[in-house]
Parts: sequence; C-alpha cells; structure tokens
Amino acid sequence: MQHSFGNTLVVGASGFVGRALVKELVGRGVYVVAHARNTDVVLPGVKMRYGDLNDHAICVALLQDIQTVIYLAAAKKNIMEHTARPFDFIAENVRPFLTFAEALKDSSVSECVYISSTHAEKEWESGTDGYALGKYINELIVGPLRAQSGKAISVVRSSAVYGPGDNFNPKTANFIPSLIQRIDESHGEFLVWGTGERKMQFIYVDDLVENIIAAVGSATTLATVGNPEVWSVNDIVSECMGLFKKEGMIRHDPTKPDKATQLFTFANLVSPRIDMKEGLKRVVEYYKANVAHTTRS
Repeated sequence: MQHSFGNTLVVGASGFVGRALVKELVGRGVYVVAHARNTDVVLPGVKMRYGDLNDHAICVALLQDIQTVIYLAAAKKNIMEHTARPFDFIAENVRPFLTFAEALKDSSVSECVYISSTHAEKEWESGTDGYALGKYINELIVGPLRAQSGKAISVVRSSAVYGPGDNFNPKTANFIPSLIQRIDESHGEFLVWGTGERKMQFIYVDDLVENIIAAVGSATTLATVGNPEVWSVNDIVSECMGLFKKEGMIRHDPTKPDKATQLFTFANLVSPRIDMKEGLKRVVEYYKANVAHTTRS
C-alpha cells in the first residue's frame, strides 16, 4: 500500500459495501475497527464496536486511538421509500453524521473519507429523494468541518453500486437485485415500465472499494466514481434474461412513466475493472447459489 492507514474505523461496516471494504482492508493487513449498530453483526478479522451514532459519547469512544475513518453509515432502502418519507430519511442520515462529526472534530483522527452518492449532486434541485438530500446536506457539513479541524476529509460520490452480497429483499432491494429476482420468478413475458430506454450507470462493488481505499491519502476533496458504461433498462433486462436462459418476451407498459436519464462524468481514482456484462454474470451466479432457494421456500 502507498499510504499507511493506521488504525482504521469503518463506520457502517455491516452493509453491503461495508462488508466488502472490511474484507479487502483486512486482506491488505490493515487493523480495522468495524462499527455496527446491531450487536448481532460479527465480521471476521476485525475488532467489532457497536452503538448508536446519535450518542455523542459513543462516537467519542469509537474514535479513540483511530487514525483513519471511512464513514459508510446510511439510512437507505430504495427510491420508493426515499420519496415516500423524504424528511425521515434526511433526519436519519444527517443527525447521526452531525453527532459523529462533532466528535471527529476534536479527535486525534488525521483522515476521513465520507461516502456519498452521485444523486446528491442533482437532488437538491428537486428535493424528492430524502436519502440523496441527506447525503447532500452531509457533504455541506464536510466543508466547514475540514476547514475548522484541519483534517484531511474526502468525499467519494458513488454511482449506483451492485455486486455479489447485495440486498435481495424485495421490499428494499435496489434496481439490479430487484430485477434479477423478478426475472428468476417470471414466467412467459416480462413486464418493463415505460419504454425501457432510460439509460443508467453503475459501479461494481469491488471497483467502488478500490476507489474508497485510493481516496485515503489522496489529498482529494471530492471524487465522483463510477463505470462510464451506459446501459439502458432494456439492455440490462435482456442481459439478465439471457443469464437465466429465459426466452420470454419483454413487454412494455406505456402507461407507466419512464424515469429520466441522469448520466454523470466520473473522475475515478482507480479505473473500474469489472464491466457490466461480467458484473451481471457474477451477481446472477451469486443469486443462484445463495438467494434463489431461500426466496422459493
């Protein structure tokens, strides 16, 4: 490694990206303290710490003897939930981060990486997605925190992330895992809302982890990361149907709205290695091996 991480605290280590990041850091010999809110979470090779980030005393304790912080904690479900309860998601993302930031300001930590979302860049204009708005507000907090504390604090804005180990819960799953499960359970034709021409960008979880690690010691204040490949909804559906060897016809429902295309220009710290075709193949293989039988039982 080019940078010495020192004792590293991963906040929100129990999530999809957090688990992948912790595994990679441990594999590189980094001493990791992994924070999770729920005490039933246990990750191999790390020191586990638990507690509610809304509690200032807990945040102070978490930061003892820590040199590097990677903050992944977030209240996140899916776009339907985020738009139905936007204020709740703002509060659930901003309140704990603000409490943590107050403790961080006075700590001996030298470096922090905050993981945000590409949607934070535009969401403040419409104000409908509480999760993205919460991320945007936290980005605003980072600037004054950096200036007052003198600490190296980076923001990594990530495009939509996917990969093995993702959340396949139909109530909260995001686009790709939800789509994979629907295709697996489909018979005959497969329904796509609107025209299916909406274009999307993603980043495979391993590529996001590499960019997060690269942000430590990079002296960057903001990195927008993602795979520049652009796939339409129809392209993704067709690819996944092929991976399931399903020949069903794709039918479009023009009465349902198409979501607007929102593409980004990325400044990756590490170029993505896993293209969409290979990434979808890996996710479908993971789903078949670890998830499909549980959803059918």
